[in-house]
Amino acid sequence: MVQIRRAAVRDEPAISRLWHDHATYQRSLERVWPRRWAATEPCERTYARLLAPVWDDPQQAVFIAEDGSQPVGFVHVALVEPDPSPARIETLVVAGSERGSGVERALMETALCWCVEGQADEVVLDVLAADTAAVWFYEQQGFNRVLSAHYRPADTPGTELRPAPGTVRRAGAADEAAVLRMWNAVRRFHRELEPHWPRRWANPPPDILSWLAQALQAYWQDTERKVIFVYDTGHELVGFIRVALMDSWLSPGQVESLYVRDDHRSQGVGQVLMAQALAWCAAHEAAEVGLHVSASNAGAARLYARLGFRPVLHTYVRPLPAAMD
Repeated sequence: MVQIRRAAVRDEPAISRLWHDHATYQRSLERVWPRRWAATEPCERTYARLLAPVWDDPQQAVFIAEDGSQPVGFVHVALVEPDPSPARIETLVVAGSERGSGVERALMETALCWCVEGQADEVVLDVLAADTAAVWFYEQQGFNRVLSAHYRPADTPGTELRPAPGTVRRAGAADEAAVLRMWNAVRRFHRELEPHWPRRWANPPPDILSWLAQALQAYWQDTERKVIFVYDTGHELVGFIRVALMDSWLSPGQVESLYVRDDHRSQGVGQVLMAQALAWCAAHEAAEVGLHVSASNAGAARLYARLGFRPVLHTYVRPLPAAMD
């Protein structure tokens, strides 16, 4: 009979063993994201470092499942600043011999109840794209996919570029008004596209253009780590791409936005913007590049697939009972 209880620091060795076995299983599934498995320290030290803040933080909890005295799974859950969701399932691990036995469901129910007790009305989690069994499980639990994180090496060729009647150049402060219009168009497009994640767009800044303009200042000032490239037809800007170097994320290079105006799509503009972004990342020694795609944006997913990007993580969201009453 499996029992679930709140874990304590004394359970850290058992949790680390389960976590290590789970990481080995995931590594066997996942072939397109080598950076994820490039160990920079012993695994046991990594797990200890990640668990250390949990034991004294009332905003985090680990629940462990035991069959008799044998640990067979755990879940790590946290209440977080709403950005946009107020709760997150950080990790859910079940021993290979117990997968499909109901332990996953019991751990998930325990974690969700804890989130509701913490006044969270929504919970988010990430799942490895290659782990189709986990994807199926979370979808059966009522989670809806809202984003997918994609990856590709920066310096490998994508598809052959189509000629386009314009030029790509680095944007500067003089282009701010045009970039703001395009960035706001991206924001509106995604707000209309994401039916399963209303919190993401629920509380926009009162003056969105001023807020975006403030965010743009980093691109004009931190020119070594951030860049915007624009597509210039000679008399107007019809597309842009935002790129940044990251200290800690999926990949050291991050494509933060890509936009092409409707009347210039399917003309190769997105491809040449992406090619410039990838070249910039490679020149700055960012060997891998990541980006997010809305689960509802099938057109963008097809474009990124043609450009050599592959999904590595899916983000799922579900409302909690307090929000559904």
